[in-house]
Amino acid sequence: MNIMESAIKKEARDLIVEAIEEYERMIDNKKDVSVAAFINLAFDYWQCTDFGFAVAHTLDDKLQQKAFRRSLEVLDQAEQCHPSFPEIRFWRLYFRFITLGSNEINDAIDSILADPKCSIIPFFFLFMINRPLDQKKVIELSGEIEKTSTYKHRYIKSILGSHPWGLPSHCSPPLPSPE
Repeated sequence: MNIMESAIKKEARDLIVEAIEEYERMIDNKKDVSVAAFINLAFDYWQCTDFGFAVAHTLDDKLQQKAFRRSLEVLDQAEQCHPSFPEIRFWRLYFRFITLGSNEINDAIDSILADPKCSIIPFFFLFMINRPLDQKKVIELSGEIEKTSTYKHRYIKSILGSHPWGLPSHCSPPLPSPE
């Protein structure tokens, strides 16, 4: 099993600190680090800024204090390795939108989604701002978030599942891996 697979399994088992350590180890090794690894790590740090999440996972103060800063640093590192990747820009703006109330994302979302290199993931934001999303995109997005049980995918699933449009019926809540 490679480091990425190990980190994702730790996320599925709800072991946030251990998952972060695995992703950090991967980035420290600097060998062909994927955009997904950077984004998962940035998301995991950002997730640690949520008070309820931090309490539920008994995160120490040191981790909570550095989490937001580190989430943005990881995205900076991602841009250095993968310049002009729209999902990196999306998450930076999204973290600022949710955490700081910045509205920059509203002006940028159309250009991010129009970029041919953009993955399906940022389309969940349209649900949040009540913009229409065609059924094909909903099915593609729900299929993507079903692939793994990362914190990022579970977060997106909770947003989609709470929206009046809902998720397609084949999507069920993610269950922690038995491992």
